[in-house]
Amino acid sequence: MQITADAPFRERLLPEEVYVIDEFAVSANKKSTEERPQMLELISLIQQGKVSTVYAFDRTRLFRNYYDGMEFQDVCRHHDVSLVYTSSGQGHVQATDSTFLEGVLLMFSNIEGQNIARRTNEVQRRCPPKKLGYTKVSESKQYVKHPDKMATVQAYFSALENVRTVEDLSRTLKEFRKKLSRTDELLLKVSHDPFYAGYDLHQGEVSLPYVEPYLTLEQFKNLQTTLEPLRNEYVNQIQQLKKQDVIEPLCGYCRQPLRYRINKLNSTAYYSCSRKHAKLCISAADIQGAIKTALTEIINKLDGKRMLQQSQQQLKQIRQTVEKELQSLEKEMTEIRRELLYQDDYDSNWSDHPKYKKIARLREEKNKLLQDLDAREQSLQENKQIVTQLDTYLSGHLEENASLLALMFIEHIFVYRDIVDFEVAKFDYLQDINEELTYIGGEAI
Repeated sequence: MQITADAPFRERLLPEEVYVIDEFAVSANKKSTEERPQMLELISLIQQGKVSTVYAFDRTRLFRNYYDGMEFQDVCRHHDVSLVYTSSGQGHVQATDSTFLEGVLLMFSNIEGQNIARRTNEVQRRCPPKKLGYTKVSESKQYVKHPDKMATVQAYFSALENVRTVEDLSRTLKEFRKKLSRTDELLLKVSHDPFYAGYDLHQGEVSLPYVEPYLTLEQFKNLQTTLEPLRNEYVNQIQQLKKQDVIEPLCGYCRQPLRYRINKLNSTAYYSCSRKHAKLCISAADIQGAIKTALTEIINKLDGKRMLQQSQQQLKQIRQTVEKELQSLEKEMTEIRRELLYQDDYDSNWSDHPKYKKIARLREEKNKLLQDLDAREQSLQENKQIVTQLDTYLSGHLEENASLLALMFIEHIFVYRDIVDFEVAKFDYLQDINEELTYIGGEAI
């Protein structure tokens, strides 16, 4: 349909004047601009002055998000790019120069997109095309237990009823990850999906009589009471372990990056390599200990006079990092605010939502860090004891900023079975220090 609508416009142009951007299987309703590479390419071409007219079937083919749509139209206006919508459907409004009218039309597109998402989510909750442990009977539209997986899925729910600790949950997930050939993330979703009790609990208690349940509604509710805090703690532990993967140590034998692994059963992380040599393992805690030991040695060897000359630049780099984090937090807060404002059950106290308050606290912490950096920069100009203060600052922030300091002072980290070698960056203000530091010992795997 869209190709047919485009045809009269293409016929007026030479082939070399037409550049087609086809976002195949990409939903403007589900993805942000940053997640749409073809749209980013189009915006880049517009900003380079390589586009005179953008042809689209209608506004919804470009954006369903009001803010993204308005921003795109601003880019087009700034670069004198015309927008032409090729749809001839009844009720369709062609592109206009009125910011107000375009804003209203984009708001309708936004609302339509939210309605589509709401209906899609409802269908997914109540009539999914596939569901672990079920077979959908086409003729009757019934969901019956899968004969080959029924016993295992039932055993999974029975095992969950006996979970009392995070360790129990981790062991259960490990056991059924293999038996059901599913990831831990999917198994966790199954554990709090009321579909398996034959209900949709999104808004009230909607019975799904066409579903053969694995447990009763009462059993499901009792299970959630026990599992929810354990599930949240388990997910938080895994997220914290993933955040530790911010460095890239190299294997001392093959010189390739070590692979970061997470032992979910023990809530620990480690690095490993086994490329054409005996397997090498080192815990993330051991790597962190080695880095802190090396950084302590480096900080103690700083040449104060030369350090003074470059310390301002270093603080600027740290400031830029913090400011980027602040921008990311602001963007996340905006997205959360939009989500809360446009949700079906609107709450005027949306600013008290735990998710929003958590981001607000993070933003406050980053702002405090910026204030601290302001004070440090002022000290660079006024305090004669700046070198001592900067050394103290680096040492005092070693625990929380070890990864950032490692990027500044360490070129490479080579891991062997018994030792960790560091190649230290060749800074002029490091005095009497070996270009290689060796760390021995630490936590064993």
